[in-house]
Formats: sequence, structure tokens, C-alpha cells
Amino acid sequence: MYAYSDTEFQDLEQYWSFVLDKRLNPRDCTIWIRCSTGRLCVDPGGQIADFPVNCIMAASLPPRAPISEIPIDREAMIISAFTLEGYHVSCQWYCSQSYEETIRDTAVSVTLGALSFCPYGTSYRGSTEVAWIPDDYPTDAGFGWQPCTKIMRNGWTRVHSSELDPSNPVIVHHVYPNAPRTSWPAQANSILNQLRMTSDFSDYVLIGGITYLVEISGPLVDLPAGYLFLCPLTHLQSGTPMGFRFPECVAYWSPDPWGLQRLSVESAQSLGFPSPVLSLHLSGHRWDNAVYAGLQQFHRGKGFDPESQEVARYLDIPLYQLLYK
Repeated sequence: MYAYSDTEFQDLEQYWSFVLDKRLNPRDCTIWIRCSTGRLCVDPGGQIADFPVNCIMAASLPPRAPISEIPIDREAMIISAFTLEGYHVSCQWYCSQSYEETIRDTAVSVTLGALSFCPYGTSYRGSTEVAWIPDDYPTDAGFGWQPCTKIMRNGWTRVHSSELDPSNPVIVHHVYPNAPRTSWPAQANSILNQLRMTSDFSDYVLIGGITYLVEISGPLVDLPAGYLFLCPLTHLQSGTPMGFRFPECVAYWSPDPWGLQRLSVESAQSLGFPSPVLSLHLSGHRWDNAVYAGLQQFHRGKGFDPESQEVARYLDIPLYQLLYK
């Protein structure tokens, strides 16, 4: 369905662009099947929320034939319609369930990109990390992406008190895995097989991003002149490149632009500077049993052993390993 909707959408998008000289948003289209021909059609107008047209690369598209001419064997149709990469993209973004959690417990540590046993209703503090990519490293967006910040030579990020936005008193630091987002679908069944798991796969969460949220508590108007310094990535890591924790000091105030004179929390408050409060936001994905079964069938249909890491090696994707054997 994804592949066919994308085929029709590309035709419509080219026509729309040629006639009206405008880009067509796929979210503003209606998807339907013409009964007389059995073809899937995409029309501008209306909306069909969250249906992922335009999600498969051109190389993964099937022949332009009416649906009625497609072989009855639906499994064979899907396998022939998708490339490995295209199917993995669909599983990663359109067949997953989002996981989000904000943590304020400073004892919690997280391995970025790890697979964790974290059933619904369980906090990440009570989870168990079971697999990771040991050779991966983080992609660091840092605190410095915001216009008001300046990165110092020692890695700390500086913000002048006058540049803090009263309407948005939160400064964020995003960290993501460097490995492709489709690394997990390419080898998921191999890792689950090593864990001897046969059901309840949605109890497992893949951590795809960590965001440090520094909330400046208190009013941000009429602040005294001074500088807020935010710690570098190395202060957030817990001994390995992909391990993250709550740092001993995420931020401090200083009256000088080099940050040499660190103000204690009490001193900063007495001078009128608000206190920075840190929380940790985790984001990731879950997949249910049906998605993993589909991956297994798809990889087998493409000629790979789904319980091995053949697909990942074929695609030159970093390999997951169990954290504990």
C-alpha cells in the first residue's frame, strides 16, 4: 500500500508542480481505490492523517500496474515491491509505537541507542538494557544550536542573562545515535533470538534520542547582568560514548564572561539569578509481535536468514550486541 500510494503521488506531484508551480503536501491528499480499474489513486484535497505517502525510495517502487493484476500471493507482492531499505524505513517510522518519558531521578543512567526491557507502565529506572551498538557514537546537537548561545574554547556554552527568552525558559541539548535509524529493523530478530524471546516484543524499547532540558526557574525579566554557563557533552557522559547520566553540575552563573568566578546556587539566588533545573527526556520506539513477524518473513523472502545478522552485514550497518551474555 505504501509503495503504490507513493507511485501515484509522484505522478500527481509532478503534474501539480508543472501546472500550478507549487509543491503538493502529501498530508493534503486523499487516497482511494478506483473500482473500475482497481488502481490506487491519490487526489489533492481532503486529509488522511498519518498515512505515509512519499515514504519509499524510487528504487523500491513496484511496476505501474493495476492492483487487480498483482499476484494473489500478498507476501510475494510485498517482498517484490520493497527494497530492504524501503521496508526497514516503513517499519521504523510507520509501524512503531512512540515511547516518551521525562526523568528527574538523578540516579538514572541511559545508554543511547540501546534496546531495553521496559514494559508499558514501567519507568526507565526500572528497565533493563539488553543490547546496544558498542561501536556507535553520539551525534551531538549541543546547547549551542540556539541563536543566543556561544560555545567557549573549553566546550562550555555561554548565555548572557539578557538573552534568555522569558516566553521559553527552557534550554535544550539533543543527543542522537550516529548509526542509521533503520539499524534495528535490519537485525532485530537476530537479537531477540539470542535473548530467547518469542512473544511480548512490545515490552522492549529502543532509545533513539536523549534531550537534556535545563529549565530556568523563576522570572526572566529584569535580571542582573551575568552569564549562564552550560556544561559540554563530556560532562553528560557516564564513561562510554553512548552512556549518559545526570552531571554533577549542568549549569552555573558567573559575573564574568569567561566563567572563572563560579557562583554557588545560594550566591546566584541572592544576586537575583534564577536557578537552572535539569530533567532528562527520553524518546524511542516499540514494535509489536506482528511487525517482527513481518520482518522475519520479509528477510526470509529476500533470501536471508532472519535469525542472523546477514541483512545488517549486507547493508553494512553497525551490529548490535547483547550487553550481558
